[in-house]
Amino acid sequence: MSNVYAFFAPRAVRAAKWSTPSLLDTALTFLNDYEPVQGWTVSQSGEDAAEEVFDLTNNSSREVERNNLLWDRQSISAGDIVQVDETFYLCEGVGWTKLPDGMRPPY
Repeated sequence: MSNVYAFFAPRAVRAAKWSTPSLLDTALTFLNDYEPVQGWTVSQSGEDAAEEVFDLTNNSSREVERNNLLWDRQSISAGDIVQVDETFYLCEGVGWTKLPDGMRPPY
């Protein structure tokens, strides 16, 4: 079991996510501007837990489950950060990048 929290990317990261050579560098530049959104408890751990939350918020076949969790926000997408227990992952265009130790959005 893992505690998972989502942080939405600020506008500057969303605007740059497809045009920057390093989404991680852009995310770290604007780290203090991330918006904490919601938390869940999931059965997966590590990157698999981040992927579970991505799937929950993006998979149209899980709409009922999203509604039961009172998720009425946008889906997790590239540039957003997902915290799994004490580890933070940046959602990339494909896959996840672990944030460097000590780097995390404020909350």
